Amino acid sequence: MLAKEISGTLVLTIMMMLAVVSGIGGGGIVVPLLMIFYELNTKVAVSVSGFTILLGSFSRYLTTFKNRHPDKDATTIEYSITNLMLPTVLVGSITGVFINILFPALILQVLLCILLLCLAYLAMVKA
Repeated sequence: MLAKEISGTLVLTIMMMLAVVSGIGGGGIVVPLLMIFYELNTKVAVSVSGFTILLGSFSRYLTTFKNRHPDKDATTIEYSITNLMLPTVLVGSITGVFINILFPALILQVLLCILLLCLAYLAMVKA
């Protein structure tokens, strides 16, 4: 491994730990870092990012699925929300896969930049 890849592994590990602990996927962080440190093209970086988010989510689930809510007799994971979220997540995932297959890397980069700018703006408004 090159020094750039080793430092990228350290940065990605720290960023994914923070993303998992905070409860977010981290895809907006992982894709640019994969492109910078490992010189992956956009399509491959998006695919690898999706896999790392899956692993992070799975590890978070394994560490919290037995935890109990401090104030009521229930688990800390709200399983009933899956009825609302699962259909939209599936539609979004399938749409994202088709977009990744259909569009060239440059258009994907532009779309990702626009998405990240919108999310950054919404975060600043909420802050």
